[in-house]
Amino acid sequence: MRKKLGQHFLRSRTVLQAVARALPVPNNTVIVEIGPGKGALTEYLLMKKRTVFAIEKDGGLCSVLKERFADAVANGTFVLHHGDVRDEGWVDFVQHTPYVVIANIPYYLTGFLIRDLLTHSHPPNAMALVVQREIAERITKRDGKESILSLSVQFFGVAHYGMTIQPNAFSPPPAVDSALVTITDICTRSQEVQDEFFRIVHIAFHEKRKNVFKKFDNEPQIQRILTAHSIDRTARAENVPFAVWLDTAREKTG
Repeated sequence: MRKKLGQHFLRSRTVLQAVARALPVPNNTVIVEIGPGKGALTEYLLMKKRTVFAIEKDGGLCSVLKERFADAVANGTFVLHHGDVRDEGWVDFVQHTPYVVIANIPYYLTGFLIRDLLTHSHPPNAMALVVQREIAERITKRDGKESILSLSVQFFGVAHYGMTIQPNAFSPPPAVDSALVTITDICTRSQEVQDEFFRIVHIAFHEKRKNVFKKFDNEPQIQRILTAHSIDRTARAENVPFAVWLDTAREKTG
């Protein structure tokens, strides 16, 4: 493990196969892998007979990958970009091509990557990510409660909890359980609706113990919309469904 990069390499063949098979990949669709490490998942992704575009920050691991997949590099089915996924340069490769992201990502990049990919001008069609279980549960609201994270993902796509992954599936094992989460049906919405949606959601979740109507004392239009959706006046933000927030943003900007 490269501690400075927060990498825990997947080594369980069962889990690797499950991650690689988590999404359908149509013809002419590129698979983007972030942080391929030593190539354990890459091997299974290449079996899908699609171009795999991998982004790896560690130069030493890039050398390992080039040697391990020399034939795929030669025939163009494996393209390796040595760089930081946060630097945006890699996007040029998929700018005019449909793509999906399938990756075991460094935990410290989870929030950034999900936000950056979903809000990008050319987002992926779908994503399958190995993340901390706690994050996966929040994204998919397994406790039945909404959060800013779950609402943010729903604004752009449909999230599904795939499987729990035990620490012994990794080398070295992390201190927490992980999970596979998929985000499909990714779409773009108007910037106006997006800005209003996130404005009202952040207001709603500020001091989240307060009931949601009190948060909008100065915005009677929003209170009227919530009432029209039969939201109880004692409800907190976590109890208001995504569809209500989306309809509110649409009505406010319509």
